[in-house]
Amino acid sequence: MKSLHTHRAVGGEQVFFGRTHGGRTRGSVPTGALFDEGRYLTHFPFPISQSPFLLFLLAVLFLLSACDDTFAPVTENPTNFFALYGFLNSDADTQFVRVNPVRPMLDPASRPTDVRVFSTQVDTGERLPWRDSLVVLDDGTTGLLFYAPFRATRGSSYLLEVQDAAEHTTEAITEVPLPLSVRVDSLAQPFEFIQYVTWLNQQHMPAQTTLRYTVAPSPSSPPVQITLPFSDLGRPTAGGWAFAINLSRDRTALLSQLNRPATDSSVILFDLEMEIEQRSEEWLNPNTPFNIQNGFGFWGAISTSTDTWTLAPDDLERVGFAAPPAHSQ
Repeated sequence: MKSLHTHRAVGGEQVFFGRTHGGRTRGSVPTGALFDEGRYLTHFPFPISQSPFLLFLLAVLFLLSACDDTFAPVTENPTNFFALYGFLNSDADTQFVRVNPVRPMLDPASRPTDVRVFSTQVDTGERLPWRDSLVVLDDGTTGLLFYAPFRATRGSSYLLEVQDAAEHTTEAITEVPLPLSVRVDSLAQPFEFIQYVTWLNQQHMPAQTTLRYTVAPSPSSPPVQITLPFSDLGRPTAGGWAFAINLSRDRTALLSQLNRPATDSSVILFDLEMEIEQRSEEWLNPNTPFNIQNGFGFWGAISTSTDTWTLAPDDLERVGFAAPPAHSQ
């Protein structure tokens, strides 16, 4: 079968990770530096500095591959054809996966001359070819990074197929997490006000949680959104995964950032926003690739869910905030 893509990068050029000087790649760069600055991918159809997700994904791919930059897997199992490391991100408009052929122990130089990657959205049957780029690592070895311009649909399963010229195929499947809704319960105590935010149907601790407050120092000031450190890991409940937000304590942190005294009750609180990162079940045990056939590595998915809510005027007064103008009338 004729190949759609070869080991050459887009446009027939190799893609190097290295500092650029005068339009040319200048040597190679250590893996750690690659993720700190994001200025090293020179022949992609878009600048890596404009793709934070690609930077994040590359970092994760190297971590998942056990921090081995050579990424030359060796196996005695003849049915393992490819090692792959990647995940779908429903918030990104381009998806990536790193692929390397498996080298049989009896023939370390054995390597397919042609690799193709396809993904199929299982519920629709849409099958897309992925394009390839050859990346050069700091030790001089090379690896294949495949990408496809599409946004993964939440709640859908995706089958990834990696093939060589002889149609040896490694397959992996993952499901993109569905969006979640929340339930907010308030608890007023004598000296503090706490809200319990439950992400319904979330069975495991989210990979990342972000809490933001939209406030204004005064009625004449424009609203600003402030992100506060959020250390609560949450806990499982009958309905999902619950977090506790201590608004009385957070008010002190907000006033400090706004350079207001602790006694100031004129700061307006418009709303709270929480965002969580959801991960597919493969992330629970990434070293056991139960969803990969005829190969090994990692193939999963991530999504984010965001919810925004407001406080009733009585609760705003109880915490020590002023109500937005619409509530004050």
